[in-house]
Amino acid sequence: MRKRRMGRYAAMALMLTGMAAWPAARAQSAPSVSGVSGALQIGANLQITGGGFGTKAVAAPLKWDNFESGSVGSQIANGWTADGAANCGAPAHRPLYSSAVLRTNSSRSIQCRFDEASDPGCAGDGAHYSSSFGVSKVPFPGLPVIYMDGWVYYAPSSPESRNVKLIRVHTAFNGSPNLFVNIYCAANSDGMRVDQSVGTSAKVYNNCDRGCGTEPWHGESWWKGSWRHIQLYLTQSSPGGSDGTVKMWTDGVLDPNATNWNNRSSSTYWDTVFFGNYVGHDPDGVCTSPSPGNTFIYWDDAYVDTTLAHVEIGDASTYSACTHREIQIPTLWTSTAITIKANAGSFASLSNQYLYVIDASGAVNATGYKLATTSGDLISPAPIRDLHTNTSP
Repeated sequence: MRKRRMGRYAAMALMLTGMAAWPAARAQSAPSVSGVSGALQIGANLQITGGGFGTKAVAAPLKWDNFESGSVGSQIANGWTADGAANCGAPAHRPLYSSAVLRTNSSRSIQCRFDEASDPGCAGDGAHYSSSFGVSKVPFPGLPVIYMDGWVYYAPSSPESRNVKLIRVHTAFNGSPNLFVNIYCAANSDGMRVDQSVGTSAKVYNNCDRGCGTEPWHGESWWKGSWRHIQLYLTQSSPGGSDGTVKMWTDGVLDPNATNWNNRSSSTYWDTVFFGNYVGHDPDGVCTSPSPGNTFIYWDDAYVDTTLAHVEIGDASTYSACTHREIQIPTLWTSTAITIKANAGSFASLSNQYLYVIDASGAVNATGYKLATTSGDLISPAPIRDLHTNTSP
Protein backbone atom coordinates (compact mmCIF):
# COMPACT_ATOMS: atom_id res chain seq x y z
CA MET A 1 0.00 0.00 0.00
CA ARG A 2 1.31 3.42 -0.90
CA LYS A 3 2.79 5.58 1.85
CA ARG A 4 0.34 8.41 1.22
CA ARG A 5 -2.67 6.16 1.69
CA MET A 6 -1.17 4.62 4.82
CA GLY A 7 -0.58 8.13 6.14
CA ARG A 8 -4.20 9.01 5.56
CA TYR A 9 -5.49 5.92 7.38
CA ALA A 10 -3.09 6.59 10.28
CA ALA A 11 -4.44 10.12 10.53
CA MET A 12 -7.99 8.76 10.47
CA ALA A 13 -7.22 6.37 13.31
CA LEU A 14 -5.66 9.16 15.38
CA MET A 15 -8.69 11.37 14.80
CA LEU A 16 -11.10 8.60 15.76
CA THR A 17 -9.48 7.94 19.12
CA GLY A 18 -10.98 11.20 20.33
CA MET A 19 -14.49 10.55 19.06
CA ALA A 20 -15.81 9.31 22.40
CA ALA A 21 -15.22 12.76 23.87
CA TRP A 22 -16.63 14.61 20.85
CA PRO A 23 -20.15 15.47 22.15
CA ALA A 24 -18.75 17.13 25.28
CA ALA A 25 -16.17 19.00 23.22
CA ARG A 26 -18.71 20.77 21.07
CA ALA A 27 -18.47 24.04 22.89
CA GLN A 28 -16.93 26.02 20.04
CA SER A 29 -19.08 28.50 18.16
CA ALA A 30 -20.28 28.02 14.62
CA PRO A 31 -17.79 28.78 11.83
CA SER A 32 -17.44 32.40 10.78
CA VAL A 33 -15.90 33.54 7.49
CA SER A 34 -14.17 36.92 7.47
CA GLY A 35 -12.49 36.81 4.07
CA VAL A 36 -11.89 34.86 0.87
CA SER A 37 -9.13 35.56 -1.62
CA GLY A 38 -8.10 34.06 -4.95
CA ALA A 39 -9.30 33.77 -8.54
CA LEU A 40 -12.85 32.57 -9.11
CA GLN A 41 -11.87 29.99 -11.66
CA ILE A 42 -12.49 26.25 -11.75
CA GLY A 43 -9.59 24.47 -10.05
CA ALA A 44 -8.05 27.67 -8.71
CA ASN A 45 -7.04 27.91 -5.05
CA LEU A 46 -9.25 30.01 -2.79
CA GLN A 47 -8.03 30.97 0.68
CA ILE A 48 -10.73 31.24 3.36
CA THR A 49 -10.02 33.03 6.63
CA GLY A 50 -12.15 33.23 9.74
CA GLY A 51 -12.64 31.18 12.89
CA GLY A 52 -14.43 28.23 14.42
CA PHE A 53 -13.62 25.91 11.51
CA GLY A 54 -12.54 23.14 13.87
CA THR A 55 -10.08 20.45 12.91
CA LYS A 56 -9.87 18.10 9.94
CA ALA A 57 -7.11 15.52 10.33
CA VAL A 58 -6.66 15.21 6.56
CA ALA A 59 -7.72 18.28 4.60
CA ALA A 60 -8.54 16.48 1.36
CA PRO A 61 -11.57 14.19 1.12
CA LEU A 62 -11.09 10.44 1.12
CA LYS A 63 -12.22 10.47 -2.53
CA TRP A 64 -13.60 13.02 -4.96
CA ASP A 65 -14.00 13.01 -8.73
CA ASN A 66 -15.79 15.05 -11.36
CA PHE A 67 -14.90 12.32 -13.91
CA GLU A 68 -13.73 14.82 -16.53
CA SER A 69 -10.45 12.96 -17.14
CA GLY A 70 -12.07 9.64 -18.12
CA SER A 71 -12.29 8.22 -21.63
CA VAL A 72 -15.91 7.87 -22.79
CA GLY A 73 -16.90 4.20 -22.97
CA SER A 74 -14.11 2.95 -20.72
CA GLN A 75 -14.60 1.45 -17.28
CA ILE A 76 -14.38 3.82 -14.31
CA ALA A 77 -10.81 4.18 -13.03
CA ASN A 78 -8.88 6.83 -11.08
CA GLY A 79 -8.70 4.66 -7.97
CA TRP A 80 -12.41 3.85 -7.65
CA THR A 81 -13.51 0.33 -6.77
CA ALA A 82 -15.92 -0.96 -9.45
CA ASP A 83 -18.51 -3.72 -9.20
CA GLY A 84 -20.95 -5.22 -11.69
CA ALA A 85 -22.24 -8.53 -10.40
CA ALA A 86 -24.27 -10.58 -12.89
CA ASN A 87 -26.46 -13.68 -12.88
CA CYS A 88 -26.98 -16.41 -15.47
CA GLY A 89 -23.42 -16.23 -16.70
CA ALA A 90 -24.00 -12.74 -18.15
CA PRO A 91 -20.90 -10.50 -18.33
CA ALA A 92 -20.32 -8.02 -15.51
CA HIS A 93 -21.51 -4.50 -16.37
CA ARG A 94 -19.27 -2.19 -14.39
CA PRO A 95 -19.82 1.58 -14.54
CA LEU A 96 -18.48 3.51 -17.54
CA TYR A 97 -17.45 7.07 -18.33
CA SER A 98 -20.30 8.51 -20.38
CA SER A 99 -21.36 11.66 -22.24
CA ALA A 100 -25.00 10.55 -22.63
CA VAL A 101 -26.38 12.58 -19.69
CA LEU A 102 -24.43 15.59 -18.46
CA ARG A 103 -24.69 18.40 -15.93
CA THR A 104 -24.01 21.98 -17.04
CA ASN A 105 -20.25 22.60 -17.46
CA SER A 106 -19.52 18.87 -17.62
CA SER A 107 -18.29 16.63 -20.43
CA ARG A 108 -18.37 13.34 -18.51
CA SER A 109 -20.50 11.51 -15.99
CA ILE A 110 -20.50 7.92 -14.74
CA GLN A 111 -23.11 5.55 -16.15
CA CYS A 112 -24.08 2.66 -13.87
CA ARG A 113 -25.60 0.00 -16.14
CA PHE A 114 -28.54 -2.19 -15.21
CA ASP A 115 -29.40 -3.13 -18.81
CA GLU A 116 -31.37 -6.29 -18.17
CA ALA A 117 -32.78 -6.47 -21.70
CA SER A 118 -29.54 -8.11 -22.85
CA ASP A 119 -30.54 -11.23 -20.86
CA PRO A 120 -34.10 -10.85 -19.53
CA GLY A 121 -34.64 -14.53 -18.79
CA CYS A 122 -32.76 -14.61 -15.48
CA ALA A 123 -34.78 -15.48 -12.40
CA GLY A 124 -34.65 -13.48 -9.18
CA ASP A 125 -32.89 -10.13 -9.28
CA GLY A 126 -32.14 -10.38 -12.99
CA ALA A 127 -28.95 -10.57 -15.02
CA HIS A 128 -27.60 -7.06 -14.50
CA TYR A 129 -28.85 -5.95 -11.10
CA SER A 130 -25.59 -4.50 -9.72
CA SER A 131 -23.40 -1.73 -11.13
CA SER A 132 -21.48 0.25 -8.53
CA PHE A 133 -18.42 2.35 -7.88
CA GLY A 134 -17.02 3.58 -4.61
CA VAL A 135 -14.42 3.11 -1.90
CA SER A 136 -13.92 -0.42 -0.61
CA LYS A 137 -12.16 -2.35 2.15
CA VAL A 138 -10.85 0.61 4.14
CA PRO A 139 -8.59 -0.90 6.87
CA PHE A 140 -9.61 -0.96 10.53
CA PRO A 141 -11.30 1.02 12.00
CA GLY A 142 -13.01 1.23 8.62
CA LEU A 143 -15.49 4.06 8.11
CA PRO A 144 -17.18 4.84 11.45
CA VAL A 145 -17.95 8.34 10.14
CA ILE A 146 -19.01 8.87 6.52
CA TYR A 147 -20.00 11.93 4.52
CA MET A 148 -21.11 11.33 0.92
CA ASP A 149 -22.06 14.03 -1.57
CA GLY A 150 -23.04 13.52 -5.20
CA TRP A 151 -25.39 14.34 -8.04
CA VAL A 152 -27.53 11.55 -9.49
CA TYR A 153 -29.71 11.21 -12.60
CA TYR A 154 -32.12 8.26 -12.75
CA ALA A 155 -33.10 6.93 -16.18
CA PRO A 156 -35.40 3.94 -15.60
CA SER A 157 -36.93 1.40 -17.92
CA SER A 158 -40.70 1.12 -18.18
CA PRO A 159 -42.18 -0.26 -16.01
CA GLU A 160 -40.00 0.97 -13.18
CA SER A 161 -38.08 -1.36 -10.88
CA ARG A 162 -39.65 -2.56 -7.65
CA ASN A 163 -36.53 -1.49 -5.72
CA VAL A 164 -33.55 0.72 -6.58
CA LYS A 165 -30.65 1.22 -4.18
CA LEU A 166 -28.88 4.47 -4.99
CA ILE A 167 -26.25 4.09 -2.25
CA ARG A 168 -25.02 1.15 -0.19
CA VAL A 169 -22.75 1.25 2.88
CA HIS A 170 -21.60 -2.09 4.27
CA THR A 171 -18.64 -4.29 5.13
CA ALA A 172 -16.87 -6.24 2.41
CA PHE A 173 -16.10 -9.06 4.83
CA ASN A 174 -19.58 -10.51 5.27
CA GLY A 175 -22.01 -7.85 4.05
CA SER A 176 -23.25 -6.80 7.49
CA PRO A 177 -23.76 -4.12 8.75
CA ASN A 178 -25.50 -3.14 5.52
CA LEU A 179 -27.24 0.24 5.05
CA PHE A 180 -28.86 1.45 1.85
CA VAL A 181 -30.82 4.33 0.29
CA ASN A 182 -33.87 2.89 -1.51
CA ILE A 183 -36.39 4.34 -3.96
CA TYR A 184 -39.50 2.43 -5.02
CA CYS A 185 -42.03 2.11 -7.84
CA ALA A 186 -45.11 4.33 -8.08
CA ALA A 187 -47.35 1.75 -6.37
CA ASN A 188 -45.32 1.90 -3.15
CA SER A 189 -46.48 4.68 -0.82
CA ASP A 190 -43.13 4.77 0.99
CA GLY A 191 -41.43 6.26 -2.05
CA MET A 192 -37.97 6.48 -0.51
CA ARG A 193 -36.29 5.20 2.63
CA VAL A 194 -32.98 4.69 4.37
CA ASP A 195 -32.97 1.05 5.39
CA GLN A 196 -30.55 -1.49 6.83
CA SER A 197 -30.20 -5.20 7.40
CA VAL A 198 -29.69 -5.07 11.19
CA GLY A 199 -30.61 -2.79 14.07
CA THR A 200 -33.09 0.08 13.85
CA SER A 201 -36.02 -0.45 11.47
CA ALA A 202 -36.24 1.47 8.22
CA LYS A 203 -36.72 5.23 8.23
CA VAL A 204 -39.20 6.31 5.58
CA TYR A 205 -38.42 9.69 4.01
CA ASN A 206 -42.11 10.68 4.13
CA ASN A 207 -44.13 8.41 6.38
CA CYS A 208 -47.41 9.09 4.60
CA ASP A 209 -48.94 8.39 1.22
CA ARG A 210 -47.83 10.74 -1.57
CA GLY A 211 -46.16 13.38 0.55
CA CYS A 212 -46.54 15.31 3.78
CA GLY A 213 -46.96 19.06 3.88
CA THR A 214 -44.31 20.72 1.72
CA GLU A 215 -42.37 17.50 1.10
CA PRO A 216 -43.39 15.61 -2.06
CA TRP A 217 -43.47 11.85 -2.45
CA HIS A 218 -39.92 10.78 -3.32
CA GLY A 219 -40.41 7.57 -5.26
CA GLU A 220 -38.71 6.62 -8.50
CA SER A 221 -40.79 8.87 -10.74
CA TRP A 222 -39.73 11.89 -8.65
CA TRP A 223 -36.08 11.07 -9.38
CA LYS A 224 -36.62 10.29 -13.05
CA GLY A 225 -35.09 12.60 -15.63
CA SER A 226 -33.55 15.24 -13.33
CA TRP A 227 -30.19 15.76 -11.67
CA ARG A 228 -30.77 15.43 -7.92
CA HIS A 229 -28.35 16.28 -5.11
CA ILE A 230 -27.78 13.67 -2.37
CA GLN A 231 -25.81 14.36 0.83
CA LEU A 232 -25.57 11.52 3.35
CA TYR A 233 -23.96 11.72 6.81
CA LEU A 234 -23.57 8.56 8.88
CA THR A 235 -21.93 7.67 12.17
CA GLN A 236 -21.72 4.04 13.14
CA SER A 237 -23.28 3.00 16.42
CA SER A 238 -21.49 1.09 19.14
CA PRO A 239 -22.16 -2.67 18.86
CA GLY A 240 -25.82 -3.10 19.77
CA GLY A 241 -26.08 0.54 20.86
CA SER A 242 -28.55 3.22 19.77
CA ASP A 243 -26.02 6.00 19.28
CA GLY A 244 -25.63 6.03 15.50
CA THR A 245 -26.47 8.99 13.23
CA VAL A 246 -28.29 9.01 9.90
CA LYS A 247 -28.85 12.35 8.18
CA MET A 248 -29.69 12.78 4.52
CA TRP A 249 -30.30 15.89 2.44
CA THR A 250 -32.13 15.50 -0.87
CA ASP A 251 -31.93 18.69 -2.95
CA GLY A 252 -31.14 20.47 0.31
CA VAL A 253 -34.04 19.05 2.36
CA LEU A 254 -32.94 17.23 5.53
CA ASP A 255 -34.86 13.98 6.14
CA PRO A 256 -34.19 11.56 7.80
CA ASN A 257 -32.48 13.26 10.71
CA ALA A 258 -31.84 10.64 13.38
CA THR A 259 -29.21 10.40 16.11
CA ASN A 260 -30.46 7.27 17.88
CA TRP A 261 -29.88 4.52 15.34
CA ASN A 262 -28.58 1.05 16.13
CA ASN A 263 -26.84 0.23 12.85
CA ARG A 264 -24.64 -2.69 13.83
CA SER A 265 -25.19 -5.65 16.10
CA SER A 266 -21.61 -6.84 16.57
CA SER A 267 -18.00 -5.71 16.31
CA THR A 268 -18.10 -5.72 12.49
CA TYR A 269 -17.91 -2.30 10.90
CA TRP A 270 -18.50 -0.32 7.70
CA ASP A 271 -15.54 -0.38 5.33
CA THR A 272 -17.16 0.08 1.90
CA VAL A 273 -19.38 2.72 0.28
CA PHE A 274 -20.94 2.34 -3.17
CA PHE A 275 -22.69 4.72 -5.54
CA GLY A 276 -24.88 2.92 -8.01
CA ASN A 277 -25.89 0.40 -6.70
CA TYR A 278 -28.76 -2.03 -7.37
CA VAL A 279 -31.85 -2.38 -9.59
CA GLY A 280 -34.26 -5.28 -9.11
CA HIS A 281 -35.80 -6.49 -12.37
CA ASP A 282 -38.29 -8.93 -10.88
CA PRO A 283 -41.77 -8.19 -9.41
CA ASP A 284 -42.33 -8.06 -5.68
CA GLY A 285 -44.99 -6.90 -3.22
CA VAL A 286 -47.07 -3.99 -4.48
CA CYS A 287 -44.73 -3.53 -7.45
CA THR A 288 -46.22 -6.46 -9.34
CA SER A 289 -44.82 -5.80 -12.83
CA PRO A 290 -41.34 -7.05 -13.76
CA SER A 291 -38.88 -4.46 -15.09
CA PRO A 292 -36.82 -6.25 -17.74
CA GLY A 293 -35.76 -3.19 -19.71
CA ASN A 294 -32.59 -1.06 -19.59
CA THR A 295 -32.16 1.14 -16.52
CA PHE A 296 -29.22 3.53 -16.12
CA ILE A 297 -28.14 5.67 -13.17
CA TYR A 298 -25.72 8.53 -13.85
CA TRP A 299 -23.48 10.19 -11.25
CA ASP A 300 -21.36 13.33 -11.20
CA ASP A 301 -19.18 15.18 -8.65
CA ALA A 302 -18.96 12.22 -6.25
CA TYR A 303 -17.37 13.00 -2.86
CA VAL A 304 -16.61 10.65 0.06
CA ASP A 305 -15.00 11.64 3.37
CA THR A 306 -14.56 10.50 6.96
CA THR A 307 -15.93 13.68 8.57
CA LEU A 308 -18.84 16.04 8.08
CA ALA A 309 -16.40 18.97 7.91
CA HIS A 310 -16.58 20.39 4.38
CA VAL A 311 -17.09 23.56 2.33
CA GLU A 312 -19.97 24.39 0.01
CA ILE A 313 -20.87 27.27 -2.30
CA GLY A 314 -24.59 28.05 -2.53
CA ASP A 315 -26.98 30.35 -4.39
CA ALA A 316 -28.49 32.27 -1.46
CA SER A 317 -27.28 34.54 1.32
CA THR A 318 -28.35 32.12 4.05
CA TYR A 319 -27.61 28.41 4.13
CA SER A 320 -31.24 27.47 4.76
CA ALA A 321 -32.43 29.45 1.74
CA CYS A 322 -30.04 27.83 -0.75
CA THR A 323 -31.70 25.76 -3.46
CA HIS A 324 -28.42 24.85 -5.18
CA ARG A 325 -25.15 24.04 -3.42
CA GLU A 326 -21.87 22.63 -4.77
CA ILE A 327 -19.17 20.80 -2.80
CA GLN A 328 -15.68 22.33 -2.69
CA ILE A 329 -12.39 20.46 -2.43
CA PRO A 330 -10.21 21.39 0.58
CA THR A 331 -6.43 21.09 0.42
CA LEU A 332 -5.60 22.80 3.76
CA TRP A 333 -7.69 23.02 6.93
CA THR A 334 -6.97 24.71 10.25
CA SER A 335 -9.30 26.28 12.81
CA THR A 336 -8.81 29.71 11.21
CA ALA A 337 -7.83 29.05 7.58
CA ILE A 338 -8.98 26.75 4.79
CA THR A 339 -7.73 26.44 1.22
CA ILE A 340 -10.03 24.92 -1.39
CA LYS A 341 -9.87 24.13 -5.09
CA ALA A 342 -12.86 25.93 -6.57
CA ASN A 343 -15.53 23.64 -8.00
CA ALA A 344 -18.30 25.36 -9.95
CA GLY A 345 -20.32 22.21 -10.51
CA SER A 346 -23.27 23.33 -12.62
CA PHE A 347 -23.08 26.99 -11.55
CA ALA A 348 -22.60 29.22 -14.59
CA SER A 349 -20.25 31.29 -12.44
CA LEU A 350 -19.13 31.37 -8.82
CA SER A 351 -19.29 35.16 -8.86
CA ASN A 352 -22.00 36.47 -6.52
CA GLN A 353 -22.58 33.05 -4.97
CA TYR A 354 -22.11 32.43 -1.24
CA LEU A 355 -19.54 30.37 0.63
CA TYR A 356 -20.30 28.16 3.66
CA VAL A 357 -18.03 26.23 6.03
CA ILE A 358 -19.55 23.24 7.83
CA ASP A 359 -17.58 21.89 10.80
CA ALA A 360 -17.38 18.28 11.98
CA SER A 361 -20.42 18.73 14.25
CA GLY A 362 -22.58 20.14 11.45
CA ALA A 363 -22.45 23.77 12.56
CA VAL A 364 -22.34 26.25 9.66
CA ASN A 365 -22.05 29.99 9.14
CA ALA A 366 -25.76 30.62 8.68
CA THR A 367 -25.10 33.76 6.64
CA GLY A 368 -22.95 33.11 3.61
CA TYR A 369 -19.84 34.98 2.54
CA LYS A 370 -20.58 36.60 -0.82
CA LEU A 371 -18.03 35.90 -3.54
CA ALA A 372 -18.14 39.30 -5.22
CA THR A 373 -15.65 39.88 -8.04
CA THR A 374 -13.76 42.69 -9.67
CA SER A 375 -12.94 43.13 -13.36
CA GLY A 376 -10.04 40.71 -13.01
CA ASP A 377 -12.40 37.97 -11.76
CA LEU A 378 -10.82 38.19 -8.33
CA ILE A 379 -12.71 38.07 -5.09
CA SER A 380 -13.02 41.52 -3.64
CA PRO A 381 -10.76 42.02 -0.60
CA ALA A 382 -12.25 42.97 2.73
CA PRO A 383 -12.62 46.74 3.26
CA ILE A 384 -9.40 48.37 4.50
CA ARG A 385 -9.74 49.41 8.10
CA ASP A 386 -9.04 53.01 9.10
CA LEU A 387 -5.67 52.88 10.84
CA HIS A 388 -6.69 55.52 13.35
CA THR A 389 -10.12 54.30 14.41
CA ASN A 390 -9.66 50.58 13.54
CA THR A 391 -13.17 50.55 12.11
CA SER A 392 -14.41 49.72 8.65
CA PRO A 393 -15.13 52.76 6.46
